[in-house]
Amino acid sequence: GSSSCCVVVTSRNRLGDLVARDGAHALALDLLLPAEARALLGEALGPDRLAAEPPAVVTELIRLCGSLPLALRVAAARLAGDPGLRVADLVAELSEGSRLQALAPDDEGSSPLRTAFAASYRRLSDRARLLFRLLGHFPRGEFTAEAGAALLDDSPTQARRLLGSLAAAHLIEPATAGRYRFHDLLREYAQEIAQAEDTAADRAAAWERLLLWYLHAARSAAGTGLFPELPGDLDRGDRRGMPSAAEAAQWLQAEQANLLAVIHHAARHGPRPVAWHLTAALFGYFWLHLPRTPWQSTARTVLEAAVAEDDLPGQAAMHHHLGVIWWDRGHVKQAMAHHTRVLEISRSIGWAAGEVAGLGGTGAVEWSMAQLDSAYEHATAGLRIIREAGYDYAETFGLIILGATCRDLGRLHEAAGHLELAIRRNVGASWWDESLALQILGSVYWELGRLTDGLDVLGPQVAAEERRGYSNERAMMLDALARINIELGNHDEALLQAE
Repeated sequence: GSSSCCVVVTSRNRLGDLVARDGAHALALDLLLPAEARALLGEALGPDRLAAEPPAVVTELIRLCGSLPLALRVAAARLAGDPGLRVADLVAELSEGSRLQALAPDDEGSSPLRTAFAASYRRLSDRARLLFRLLGHFPRGEFTAEAGAALLDDSPTQARRLLGSLAAAHLIEPATAGRYRFHDLLREYAQEIAQAEDTAADRAAAWERLLLWYLHAARSAAGTGLFPELPGDLDRGDRRGMPSAAEAAQWLQAEQANLLAVIHHAARHGPRPVAWHLTAALFGYFWLHLPRTPWQSTARTVLEAAVAEDDLPGQAAMHHHLGVIWWDRGHVKQAMAHHTRVLEISRSIGWAAGEVAGLGGTGAVEWSMAQLDSAYEHATAGLRIIREAGYDYAETFGLIILGATCRDLGRLHEAAGHLELAIRRNVGASWWDESLALQILGSVYWELGRLTDGLDVLGPQVAAEERRGYSNERAMMLDALARINIELGNHDEALLQAE
């Protein structure tokens, strides 16, 4: 043709060679929008047939087909070929069993979707095909090159190149920078071919590498929790791609769904010890960021796994989590029962770290119940064990409880010392949030008459809490700030803060 002619080349692959060698312009097509998907179904079925179906059911069909044009056309072909088949029937079939099988015409098993996916899959290198199959069993979330490297037992650099190949073949899709995800139908296809091409032992080994990588990465980002040392069978695996201190907070937030999925998988399918070591490491993160209902459900599941494994430290660690959750929810009786169990187990096996956690939790509950002398005794005993053993986990929590107890006992100078030490000890720690310590310290400074110091610690923190949306902590800090400003004669500012 002449120079004014254009050639349109379509492919499931990105055709990078055409772009690089021939100056082609790539135009990526996204999934269909809801209105476009409905229009496609209406064209295939006829407007009357589609209008007769409940809109919500049609929307669910589009969702189950993932807005893929080919999947929607196959679904429409099944509906058009059987006038007695309702959209709700097909939705139920897609929801209850294999979507790929439900979208295969006439029970032939040779779904057009499988054919299209297989064409892209066969063009991949052996390593890319292996990664695709292994990723099919990844938790339903986003994954990274580091996770892919753990599955493959390879480097993150190599895994990143292979993920690029999978994305170029549209077998996975980019989610955000450095993170990828599966379309549900492609995930099912990956699982199918993994069952056919990989042995159960190979799949299990890949999963174990992934679980251990997440355990080490979480401990790198969030701290070690009650278990500063791992048992030998867990203290192995590739440590490449661990999040740095600067990346820790962002990594934990991005990986939260995957971490929970990994914990539940380990608790149910093994290796079970991964579940409680990982949950224990994430205590600080869960305290600050995880809603209490999923945290409680996770801790209960892991406790059941620790009981099944007859692992006493694992049981004590999960009783510690559950005690803190119940305490935070205001259920002191249930909280005390869990903390008592932590102490019983830890003392029976001579586990100092667990005893410290139990003493701190008991002190917190007693403080909430205004049993201040007992709270002081238990918090002080916990700190004494920490210092004798040279073990600093839970020291921060113990110092805060002791500081709050001393404040309420009227021992204000002692309270300030404990709270200031808690803040100094954890400067720069990725898992640490100083808002609770600052909140109590601000009120102590107010009672001591150290009004300028109170403004200095509370003012910047109130602004930070507003940005993060922590409403409870911010409200209590504003109350303390209002009291300080009243003392200083700043009545207008105090009124704004009190409101």
